[in-house]
Parts: sequence; structure tokens; C-alpha cells
Amino acid sequence: METMSLPLNYNYLSTYVSMGYNLPEKIAKSIFKRQNEFVAGRLCAVNALEKLTGKKFFVGQDGMGRPVWPDNVVGSITHTDDIVIAGVAKSEKYVSIGIDLEKIIDSSDIIASLEQSILVGKEKALISKMDKTKYIMCLYLFFSFKESLYKCLKPITKKMFSFEAAEVIYVNYKNRIAHIRLVEDLNSNFTKGFLLTGRFKYMQDINHIFTSVAILNTMCSCT
Repeated sequence: METMSLPLNYNYLSTYVSMGYNLPEKIAKSIFKRQNEFVAGRLCAVNALEKLTGKKFFVGQDGMGRPVWPDNVVGSITHTDDIVIAGVAKSEKYVSIGIDLEKIIDSSDIIASLEQSILVGKEKALISKMDKTKYIMCLYLFFSFKESLYKCLKPITKKMFSFEAAEVIYVNYKNRIAHIRLVEDLNSNFTKGFLLTGRFKYMQDINHIFTSVAILNTMCSCT
């Protein structure tokens, strides 16, 4: 998988237009912040695709607002208020990928909300003995993994599902990998007990967590 990122403290609209691209009607009617996020995401995607394939591709938008990737490519885009990242991979190897980016915010209200909405099974036991700083980071890590999982599996299962559909059962902080297990059936390919491996990175300079989840062609018969 190839990724590219751009900071969002810059106006990318003129660059986008100079490349011959136009904003979708709905985006064109939105506020500048949303326009810039969209444009930065598409520019990241263009650059990531060029890195992956050696060619420039325009990444359009379907009727649901989702990116339209070139044939033989799968991809995902994520952003916060500070940065946008696009990830792409060749479909000859990957069925789907999902990436997510979260800014770590030490807010008692947000922490309480995350604890209530995302922790299932033994997840709380995995992190309960950590000091406050690491505990908060891991809450965001679990949240981000479940967002990446959703972005990865929703397009191929055609099913909406909640945070409770999957459980983080193992984290290796040194190698920056985690194991995520489904706790309910999504379809005939992705059933209860299906195990996935996710990867993560702590972006210390901007206090963000980046995660990715990918489905290899060898993992299922869903192509």
C-alpha cells in the first residue's frame, strides 16, 4: 500500500483547478474548509496513485460522495482538521483497504464517550492498567482501528455495522500491529471469529494516530 499526506494549513484550491479538475457540485456549494479538505484528499490520492502505478489518475466521486478509484486499484482517504492522508493499493493483491486518522484530544467528555461507545469484550482489560497518557492513546487507537475496519469492509460486505461488531484482541506496540476479530457475522465471507491484522503509527509531532486495515485476495473469496 502506498500513502501520501498533506497538511491542511494551506489553500490547495488553485492547485487543483490548475490541474484541470473541477469541484463536484455539492462540494462547490460547501464552505471553504470542506472544499480544501476534499481537494487535499484528491491531490493526495493523485500523488499516491502516481507513486503506485507511475501514472496520474483523476479520482472522481460517485453519487454517495465516495471516491471513484481507477480500475485495478483500491483506496481510502481520511482527514482531521490538521492533515489528510490517502492510501492506495493494487487490486491484484488487495480486495479492499481502509485507513483512518484521529487527533488525540484529552477531554473527559470525549474519553467517556469513547469508553462507552467503542469498548467491547476484553478491550477494556487490555488497557485498564495503563497510565493515563497511554490509556487515552489506546482508546483513540481502538477507535481508529474500528473506523479503518468499517472503511475496509463496508464496500465489500455492503453492510453497515457498529463499533460492537469487532474487538481488538491484541496489540504489539513495538511492531505497531494489532489483531481485530469480528464478533458478529457480516456476510458469508466475514463471519464471527474472522481475524484481521491492522497496522498503526503514532504521529508524535501532531499527536495523531494513523491506522490501516487491509483485506488480501488470499483472505477471502469475495472478488
